[in-house]
Amino acid sequence: MKVNRHDYARICGFTHFLLKRTYSMVVSAFNEVYIISIAVDLLLPGMRETNLSDISIQEL
Repeated sequence: MKVNRHDYARICGFTHFLLKRTYSMVVSAFNEVYIISIAVDLLLPGMRETNLSDISIQEL
């Protein structure tokens, strides 16, 4: 299989496009999960995890 310079540049550009697209999708998914977790913390305080300061005060 012979690959000339034009095909090589096109393959590299397509790979770069895919990597950028995947990266932006991953970042937006992480941002959505982060926002959802903040909303859960605000709406349901203490439901998701116990408060560490309360535990340490009770142990003392």
